[in-house]
Amino acid sequence: MKKTSSPSRRESAASTRVEEAAPARPRIALFAFELFGEPRSPLAFATLLAAALERSGLVVHLFSNKPASYPRTHVIASSEPSSAPVAQARALCAAAAEHVGHVAQQDGPFVACHAFQWSSVPAVLSAARHGGARSLVTFLDTVFSRHGQVNGEPDVAQVRRLEQVAVERCDEVLASSEPIRQELAWLYSLESARVVAAEPMEPFPTGDDIIPASAHRLAFLGSWDAAGGSDLFLETLRILAADNPAWRFAVSGDSVPRARLEADLRRRGQSELIERIESGPNAAAILVPGTIALVPSRQALSLAPVLTAWRSGCPAIVSRTGPYHAIDEDVNGFCTLPSATAMAEVARKIALNPELVHARGAAGRRKFEKQFTWSSVVHTMNGLYRELPRAETNVHD
Repeated sequence: MKKTSSPSRRESAASTRVEEAAPARPRIALFAFELFGEPRSPLAFATLLAAALERSGLVVHLFSNKPASYPRTHVIASSEPSSAPVAQARALCAAAAEHVGHVAQQDGPFVACHAFQWSSVPAVLSAARHGGARSLVTFLDTVFSRHGQVNGEPDVAQVRRLEQVAVERCDEVLASSEPIRQELAWLYSLESARVVAAEPMEPFPTGDDIIPASAHRLAFLGSWDAAGGSDLFLETLRILAADNPAWRFAVSGDSVPRARLEADLRRRGQSELIERIESGPNAAAILVPGTIALVPSRQALSLAPVLTAWRSGCPAIVSRTGPYHAIDEDVNGFCTLPSATAMAEVARKIALNPELVHARGAAGRRKFEKQFTWSSVVHTMNGLYRELPRAETNVHD
């Protein structure tokens, strides 16, 4: 008689193959609330991050009080009538904690719960406590950078307390930039915060292999106002143009219509010296090989101007009142005092050495690709979500 395998053995083998072929995809919960008066949008960054993480193989749910373009967004409603940010946040966290519990019961538990800003931290800690997930928080700013104080008004003191809770109880604390990491260290004696860029960009091909014959080209990047140092750029332009007619200039102003830029330059009598003007998302169009980017900002509001320069393989001269912390001096850029005379002097010196301009720009491009692209941010977050050991906490909402 011909022997055959028993049904139970076949079923067992088939079951084993199915289990090996379809490992469970890690499930992540992101929390981002939009509150009145907040200068940064947690939801904007969380929406982009959710989509990028989903493409990398994670299953991501986004919990917010506002609709978002990400498909798996859960809109949390609150009956809190107060417009005070802390009261709103507490009501939203209570509603979110209940909602995320229902989602976890229906679709499966989350391996990590991630808050963006102080406002969603209580919801994340509650979800982590009840569901056994890892808890993370990303600080886009701090109570000090928002208000210039850490106590004073009741709301400010309450926000500081919630930030303190986040620092003490979350398994991992992330800062959106080096200045924010330093503020966390100063405010809460936290030295272990990890910097993960909150303004990543997608790379594109550049002329990294082209060494220009001339580097007498200066481009303004940043906010076209006093905070962005537009007046410092125009004074630097005047100094350089009087010194050497070979200089060419370009301007890109964040979120400023081109017509307004042109009118402002005409009003100041310097429009004829500007070779090219761009605005908004077309900033990189002015950065041809050999361009030196000038970021004369009086405030470290954003890394975007420096990243735009590096993304194009161009070095940046950055004022020490701006996002200079991103620059590794003698490697990928130049730092100087917020003075037109000082900026003109640095530009004048490096323009005489096109090889140096190329080398610093190429080094900036390498740092950009390593730390500030979506792929690098997703790689970092993937590692944290999958490998971060959960801290034992005793959380009280």
